Amino acid sequence: MRNSKGKSLQEILGKLKPEQNETVEKLRSLTKAVLPNAVEAIKWGNITYLLGENNLSWILIYSDHVDYGFFRGAELNSQSLEGTGKGLRHIRIKDGESLDEKEILRLLRGCKSKVANESLENGKALLKLANEIIELII
Repeated sequence: MRNSKGKSLQEILGKLKPEQNETVEKLRSLTKAVLPNAVEAIKWGNITYLLGENNLSWILIYSDHVDYGFFRGAELNSQSLEGTGKGLRHIRIKDGESLDEKEILRLLRGCKSKVANESLENGKALLKLANEIIELII
């Protein structure tokens, strides 16, 4: 059962049990270490990370565990990821369980790479379109 949706980071953090607070703070720290330019926002009542305009990851808090999810998790390869949807995957961290920091860092770097590659491809497509428009004008 979800127990910590909120309108602000302070509201969400204020509802956490001590062991969940430790997990959430560690996840926030790992995320900021790999993605220093990521924006930490509250979306859908949850802590969510964006890189540019791209949703990247989220933290959901339940009564007995914390999920750390990846919007493009289905594109990542990991035995730690759970989920069966088209794109989303998450890691479940039960209360009192330690984090696999190396795996989380690896997954974050993978997400960062996928978003960066997509942005690069979008930029190339825009440049090609701009060149075609210029040729039509000239």
